[in-house]
Amino acid sequence: MPIDLTKLRKLDPAVLALADDAFFLVLVKLHPGAAQPAYVQARAQTDAQLFSSRVSGAQLKQLQADPAVASVAISEKLEIGH
Repeated sequence: MPIDLTKLRKLDPAVLALADDAFFLVLVKLHPGAAQPAYVQARAQTDAQLFSSRVSGAQLKQLQADPAVASVAISEKLEIGH
């Protein structure tokens, strides 16, 4: 089943209250034509506007406030049935 990227949004403010030194795996979607922020490093680049990254809580807050970023989603493990 394909992922509907149009449903990605900014993070819930409660997530941003987490510790700055915690780390998260995130999926970042940029606005069309925007460049990847210099303060994060892509782990995997899906296309010019979508990449995954491991970021600190402080970087997560930066991404949330960055006008180049359309959405940020914290990666979750998928449950695979048997």
